[in-house]
Amino acid sequence: MTTLILFLLLAGVSGFGFHLVFGRSISSIPFYLLAAFGGATVGFTAAMVLGWKALSVGGLPVLTTLAGAILFLTLVQRIQVEE
Repeated sequence: MTTLILFLLLAGVSGFGFHLVFGRSISSIPFYLLAAFGGATVGFTAAMVLGWKALSVGGLPVLTTLAGAILFLTLVQRIQVEE
């Protein structure tokens, strides 16, 4: 349960933080949040499969989870269509 809460917190904060820095309008928040949760899921899964335990907090590999979220957020920010 602690891992899930930390995961949701890390993905949500990174999504909102990325929107604060790079977001153009309020309508882009859902895209950034979905990208953050998707990337965090990929990073978490990669860490579990490969056995990377660097900087684990409560069973959550923070570095790889955050790296996945930032990677997906960057991709979404780069391919986002101008409104």
